[in-house]
Amino acid sequence: MSLQEKIDEIVRESAKKFPPEAFETLTSFRSEIDRLVRKEDIPGKGDLFPSFELLNQEERSVSSEDYLARGPLVATFFRGKW
Repeated sequence: MSLQEKIDEIVRESAKKFPPEAFETLTSFRSEIDRLVRKEDIPGKGDLFPSFELLNQEERSVSSEDYLARGPLVATFFRGKW
């Protein structure tokens, strides 16, 4: 079973547990994300990731190029502030 098939199965099973209006909201949200995120812009396996500059957990600006100058880079993204 592919990952997409597993996701679709989870969505079908979840639909049975949610009130219809809540499931419609989730479905609408997913459609909006699909509309906003262009799949061709998502890096794939083996693609080079574009350079970036972000704030770290201490609110300091960090650059991927600065880290890559020191060696391989692994980027971890937190969901948000806890």
